[in-house]
Amino acid sequence: MDRRSFLKRCAHVGTLGALAKRRWRDGGLDVRVWLSERAARRDGAGRRAAEYLALAFGAVRDDVSVTRGGTVAVGHEHGYEVVRSGEWPGALAAGLAGEGDVDPVDDVNLLVTDGPMADAPTGMGGAHVAAVGGARHLAAMPPADEVGPVVPYSTPARVTQVLLHECGHALGLSHDHGTVERRGEAEVATPMLSSYAWTDGGGDCGCGTAARGDGDADRRLSFRFSDRAAEAISAYDGETRLPALRE
Repeated sequence: MDRRSFLKRCAHVGTLGALAKRRWRDGGLDVRVWLSERAARRDGAGRRAAEYLALAFGAVRDDVSVTRGGTVAVGHEHGYEVVRSGEWPGALAAGLAGEGDVDPVDDVNLLVTDGPMADAPTGMGGAHVAAVGGARHLAAMPPADEVGPVVPYSTPARVTQVLLHECGHALGLSHDHGTVERRGEAEVATPMLSSYAWTDGGGDCGCGTAARGDGDADRRLSFRFSDRAAEAISAYDGETRLPALRE
């Protein structure tokens, strides 16, 4: 690792630590959504992101506030790289210091970019910090109140679920909080497992349900967190339990 990369990494870790030390101002679960400049050109992307976040977290808690944070100029449009590089955490750190236009909330600070979604990793989440690409696909989703909790597998639906996935990581959830269940001829994956259910990285979720699909069933995606994930979200008290970054 060269000196420049080392310094970026130190700044990144420091930002996550600073955000992790914050405390709630109002006792609720606060989620804020920003868009990159390219993502902001995708009409409806921010609105859909906020709707599905409110739907998923609102099904678990009644004290959820999802707000919009505006547009952010970034050099990394990729949802993974903008976090890994330290750029998005750095913008949040500047906001904590009263600099720039980014005003972080205590719990989940999500940046939506228009980066590619074909190959994982497509986003990243850590202590109170998350980012995901695919704004063009979010914009193609119908309003959240027009769809059921389980939908057929599609790229827009997968991107929406990955958005929930990264925000779950921001609250300390891991892939072990996800499940895939057989329902008739279909297999339904919940957000913290998502499409990992059908990849070699699926593994065993350790919660009594095999976290791997058999590959022959119809694939479906749920916008509701598993019971185990919902319990963790309900118990969330303002401090992240798993501060390490995850894809």
